[in-house]
Amino acid sequence: MEDFLEKALAQKKDAMIVAADGYPLIDDNAHVWVSVAGAIYEVERITEGLARLDPDYAADYRKNGQAYIQKLTQLSQTMHTALDPLAQGNIITFHEAFPYFAQEFNLKTVAVIEREPGTIPSAKEMAEIIGIIKTQLKAHAQIALFAEEQYSSESARVIAAETGLSVYELDPGVTGDIHKDAYIAAMESNTKVLQEALTTGGTH
Repeated sequence: MEDFLEKALAQKKDAMIVAADGYPLIDDNAHVWVSVAGAIYEVERITEGLARLDPDYAADYRKNGQAYIQKLTQLSQTMHTALDPLAQGNIITFHEAFPYFAQEFNLKTVAVIEREPGTIPSAKEMAEIIGIIKTQLKAHAQIALFAEEQYSSESARVIAAETGLSVYELDPGVTGDIHKDAYIAAMESNTKVLQEALTTGGTH
């Protein structure tokens, strides 16, 4: 079976578009698209890959790709206007989907609840996260706690109960309705959520 897969992949090698190839990765984290800058990079790579593989329609791919990049560029500008005043805000994410997003908008990820989705944090890890939050709150720093709608938020709710924070939701853009502007809608929602979470001190 492995030999078959290797042969199949070898035959398709020139037809494979690796959207994030060449992008400066953070600890080999694959969630490049969650950053708008990363999404633009991947759209450019996909556009040129399709143009190469299907040259008869290369002009159409490039036209459509550029139109979408313009939308993403406008989205980035809107998000920076909203989030730049909240730079250096502390966030605790559910899993490691947001390092590129945090880097782009100058937010500080001070803890991650689940390093891998579905791996419930140990009591020690929970205590460490709760300790981080209490230290930040004692210093009157902005800090917000996030879960993701795709996964159980039980661990986040326990942390919230111990610290007085509210649990907000961020969307990494991997599920939900599929339509041409689904990614843009998810990022617009994330912007509003972050604004609320960081301007209220992490509590509703």
